[in-house]
This record gives sequence, structure tokens and C-alpha cells, in this order.
Amino acid sequence: MEKKEILNKLMEIAEKLGIKILHENKLIVNGICKSYGKDYIILNKNLAVDDKIAICVECLKRRSLDGIYVLPEIREILSDD
Repeated sequence: MEKKEILNKLMEIAEKLGIKILHENKLIVNGICKSYGKDYIILNKNLAVDDKIAICVECLKRRSLDGIYVLPEIREILSDD
């Protein structure tokens, strides 16, 4: 699976969990935040795909994926330590 496709699948999972993905141009900090009771993953548009994947994985590892279908390849990425 190509890296871009992995990123897209991770973002789909985030959305299914109610996490909104924000792509910003001028960011120093990337990651997950909570604002007014809603969760967000904030990604700098200029980050490499590998870095975006790492941020999404780190954020999604903290969540329960029960009840959500996750492709085996993606589940393996999320379960790696």
C-alpha cells in the first residue's frame, strides 16, 4: 500500500471516530488537540507524508477502534510499538 493511501485510510478512521483533520499552512506544532469538546488532528500541509502518518498513528493509537473496520495493514501499523 502506498504511503499516500495509508495516510488517507488513517484520516478516514479519524473521521469515523469523530476527529476532524485540519490542514494548515503556517504551523509550528502538529498533533491532536481538543477544543470546545471536539477533537482535532492538526497537520502542517508542508510536512512529508511519513511525518503526517506518524502523527495520525500516534493520535489514533490512543483511541478504541472497536466497532470500526480497519484494514489489516493499517491495524498492523497502529499496533506497532
